[in-house]
Amino acid sequence: MVFASILLQASSATVAAAQSVAQNVAPNHVSIFTLLVKGGWIMIPLLLLFVLMIFIATDSWVAMRRMATGDDRWFVGVIKSLRAGDYDKALDSAKRSGSSLAGITRAGIEGRSLPQAQLEEDMQVEARQAIAKLDAPVGYLSMIASIAPMLGFLGTIFGVIKIFITISATNELSISSISDGLYQKMICSAVGLTVGILAYCAYWLLGRQVDKRILYMDMCSNMLLKELKGN
Repeated sequence: MVFASILLQASSATVAAAQSVAQNVAPNHVSIFTLLVKGGWIMIPLLLLFVLMIFIATDSWVAMRRMATGDDRWFVGVIKSLRAGDYDKALDSAKRSGSSLAGITRAGIEGRSLPQAQLEEDMQVEARQAIAKLDAPVGYLSMIASIAPMLGFLGTIFGVIKIFITISATNELSISSISDGLYQKMICSAVGLTVGILAYCAYWLLGRQVDKRILYMDMCSNMLLKELKGN
């Protein structure tokens, strides 16, 4: 009964504190930086995850857009060389290129004299390696989307612990004794969820781009096989 009474009082005080904070924030115009500082040390890894997420998402998106335009022109030139019978030129282009199709093309040209099944297997090995490189940044975004909310929840737990430690030390239940813990609790939860949601959105968008690249690579591989088989 005593514990239940304490929880009831704490809940009432929490609601009152939240209302007080909401009333005080508006007129004082508390800055975002001030709010983030009140989140405690857990905000440091959360902000690092946010910066890492922005860097990975931006870099991967730009790289895929460049790849989408550059690979088309490069592969058309390779097909023209193959149709002209200039295998050396096509092979040299594949060795010098940084295209995601370069490894597949090189394996196909070098193994054109192999049996069909072996040639396809060699090209598939190169394709799997290229797909793994494309998919690696997406995997990091998935990890951030999972870790950030958990870090926010961890900060929430620390905020609750801080509230009860303060109550135990002061032996009183007041707004001033629990306001810092409430700040830490709510800010950590909000930031953790925000970073997690943004990371998941970036993960979904980049995942779709990777799927498109995989389909494109499969189409180019089939086209390359037809050219090699026909010649």
